[in-house]
Amino acid sequence: RSSFLTSSQARKSRKLLASLKHLRSLVLKDTGMFEEMSFLSSLGQLTCLHITNASWLKNHNFLRDLVDLEELEIFHDKHLVHLDAFRSLGSLRRLRLQGCRALEDIEGLQELSQLEVLFLRSCYRLGDVDPIASLHRLRMLDLYDCSSLHDVSGVMALPQLSYLHLGRCDALQAFHGR
Repeated sequence: RSSFLTSSQARKSRKLLASLKHLRSLVLKDTGMFEEMSFLSSLGQLTCLHITNASWLKNHNFLRDLVDLEELEIFHDKHLVHLDAFRSLGSLRRLRLQGCRALEDIEGLQELSQLEVLFLRSCYRLGDVDPIASLHRLRMLDLYDCSSLHDVSGVMALPQLSYLHLGRCDALQAFHGR
């Protein structure tokens, strides 16, 4: 079921959410009413953010202020092309991007040194995952249905990697073992 808010109602909802200073976890589902997400920067204790059906999300700069975020999920974001806004998320341990069909550049992930679990599912334009090679804490990597992915040799030397999912990666050519 879709819900539509007037701009006044959306402004009040943003203000209410921004006032929840002790909020640690937030799930936003089908919330196209929040085209502008900068109000999240006031949630200093937020450690977990899940955004589903994020096709309405056009600007990701709000993420730069969420430096204590430990878990982030974004599903079906058709505007996410690169991960520049993710660079400041140094506390991030779990990242799940699914159905982000325009994502082609994951430069910036290499700065997320605490990352242990990474799901990049159905990111059809993603061609290589070289930036992941420096994530030495990474235990789980799921690249299912990244149909343009052609090389994963850079991640084969990750010391903690115990789970790797490469199903439906039809363009995969380079796969060198440890």
